[in-house]
Amino acid sequence: MEQYKKIETYEYGRNISNYFAAALIIIGIIVALWAIINTYKIFTNPEEIEVFREIVPHHTEARTLEMDGKKILIPVSVFYFMAFAIGCFLLFIAGSIGASLIKSGVNLLQTSIRR
Repeated sequence: MEQYKKIETYEYGRNISNYFAAALIIIGIIVALWAIINTYKIFTNPEEIEVFREIVPHHTEARTLEMDGKKILIPVSVFYFMAFAIGCFLLFIAGSIGASLIKSGVNLLQTSIRR
């Protein structure tokens, strides 16, 4: 009788582990696809990254750098490049998180299946 309880408990834990692994895989796929779609949108339509363009200073005073008594005006394109790079970097991080979730789910599922 006690042996059957152990088997039932083991099966219950294994089922929970399988459900959790499947959830990790599904969430990871969703996050990775979101990152891929947004990266594609950025490269095909750069206006999609408008949120990061707000960091670009449009006043010449904010873009002026003073070195050794000389004033240097930093071009707006440098700030646009930085905004683009920040957006791509954040999407890379999101894609990496998605890949990690998928990998963790697959590893958990393999461990559960091997038992």
